[in-house]
Amino acid sequence: MDLVERVGSGIPRIAEEMKAAGLPAPEYKTEGFFVTTLYKAKPVATVSSGQNDRENDRERVLNQRQKTILSIIKDNGYITTDELRQRLKTSIATINRDLLVLKRTGHILREGPDKGGRWVILDKK
Repeated sequence: MDLVERVGSGIPRIAEEMKAAGLPAPEYKTEGFFVTTLYKAKPVATVSSGQNDRENDRERVLNQRQKTILSIIKDNGYITTDELRQRLKTSIATINRDLLVLKRTGHILREGPDKGGRWVILDKK
C-alpha cells in the first residue's frame, strides 16, 4: 500500500529541521507515553528608553472601534466600560482590550478609581 514513506525517519528529520532553523533540539520523553517537545523561536527583545516605545505605539493605526471609543470618551469622560460595551454592542473583554491599547499608545489615561474615576484624552504631540 506504500503508506509508510521511510520507517523510523521522522524523528531524525524533525531534529535536522529544528537544527537547520536554528531552534533548540526537540526533547523526547517516554514516561508512560512517548512525548516530543518542540520549541519555537523566542521573540527578539529590544532595549529602549520607553519614550521611543510610546512614540512608536502612538503611530500605530487605531481601528474604527477604538476611534469611536475615543470620540465617546471625549464627550463623556465618566463613561463606564459597561456603557461602552452597550453602545458598541460588543463584549466587555473587547472593550477592555481596546481601552488597554488606547492607554498603552498614550491616547487616554484613567484618573481616579475604577468606580467614580474618569477617562482623560491626552494631547497628541
